[in-house]
Parts: sequence; structure tokens; C-alpha cells
Amino acid sequence: MREIKFRGYSPKEGRWSYGDLLTMYADIEGKFISDRQDGIIYRVRADTVGQYTGLKDKNGKEIYEGDVVKIYSPLLVMTLKKWDLEAVDVVVFKRGVFCFRNHRCPIGGEDTPIYSNLLAYRAPKYVEIIGNIYENPELLEEVENETS
Repeated sequence: MREIKFRGYSPKEGRWSYGDLLTMYADIEGKFISDRQDGIIYRVRADTVGQYTGLKDKNGKEIYEGDVVKIYSPLLVMTLKKWDLEAVDVVVFKRGVFCFRNHRCPIGGEDTPIYSNLLAYRAPKYVEIIGNIYENPELLEEVENETS
């Protein structure tokens, strides 16, 4: 069974917290994470909260929603408009699965999003985290260039 945990950035502490997402204090802006390492409850920016996929990249680093990853493959990787041996993409949660935001597959003559266990298929051997959308917004430009 996959470990359920979250991460979020705490501006006050200047650090990422990893642990359980708390829904208390609903009237206060932001979210709270009970950090599993130190047991302290941290207030984190709501827009930075991402769930752990249950998978690690090729370097053993945990993969979360919002991570920007480089995908390597001995097979061809199909991005939106081209075939390539590597691609850069963002990890998202859609239709009940963790997947890559921009991967498409031609089905019935149309580009249809692949909402399958694609992330699990590629990780951990073929995926490497190179940053995240919160701390490395410049990587989003690289992601968009991959698909244009």
C-alpha cells in the first residue's frame, strides 16, 4: 500500500514540511502539515501543497505533485507533438491517477491525454526530479517548449 503524505512550503520557516495534511482551522487562510520528522504543525502556503505519489525517482528522491521531472527512456517518449528519447514534464493528479501533464497518445486520430499509471511505468528507473513548479518556475518554460 502506498504511503499517504503531503508536502507544503512554509514561508515563515523558509522550508518544506513533509507529513500529514491537517484540515483544522478551516477559517484561517492556508493549510497545515504535521511534519513527521519533528512532530511540529507548520502553516504552509495552500498553493504549494502536493501529495506524494508513492514513487521515487532514479536517485531515490520522493516524487510529489508539482515536481518537474526529466523522463529518460530506452523506448521512445511521445510528447504532445513529437517523439523523443527524453522529455521534461510536470507531475499532476488527474482522473484518479498521478501522471505527466503533457503526455498524449494518438487514439482514434486525436491527441488524447494518457491518464493511466504512466508515472509508475516510467519511475523510478526513467524519471529524475529536476525541480518543482514553486521554486523553479523557469522550468515550466522548458516544459512548454517541449510541447510546442
